[in-house]
Amino acid sequence: MKLIVIIVISLLVSACSFSGKRAPDKLYYRFPEFMHAPVGKNVIVKRPSAMGIIGNRPMVAQNVDGSLLQMQHNFWLESPKILLQNYLEKIFVNNGANDNTLNAQILHLEKKQQLAIVEIKFIITNSERQQIFNKTYIEESKLAENTIASFVKSTSILLKKIVNQLIDDMP
Repeated sequence: MKLIVIIVISLLVSACSFSGKRAPDKLYYRFPEFMHAPVGKNVIVKRPSAMGIIGNRPMVAQNVDGSLLQMQHNFWLESPKILLQNYLEKIFVNNGANDNTLNAQILHLEKKQQLAIVEIKFIITNSERQQIFNKTYIEESKLAENTIASFVKSTSILLKKIVNQLIDDMP
């Protein structure tokens, strides 16, 4: 009788503890590399800020009902705030000739069903901390496929587009 009880208990424990499915790999993505020479706009790039969960490493997707959801297996290599700062520092090389400061705030960096949405607010202040530039850029792109890889590619294109617009608009 003891043998039957031990067998039944071991079967129950083994049935409940192992589902047989392999856990999905965690995937990490980065912002695009800036491939051109730095531009002539000389500013000090401050660490950007971000709205709530958008500044965290997990990627953010928007559900059909409009709620935001952090992805469980898709991450940015670093916080988007750090990735954006590194990206902007490669574009705007500061040689100390200008005391203007570039502040950025990431408002949207998310996947919404078949769309990639990037919205960034840029503020430039002079050495007296007076705003000399304040503009928000928003870009959307329909995804070629409904995948995270396609989202990252679209995000890269949108980020380049926004930064090019910023460069053209800067004082």
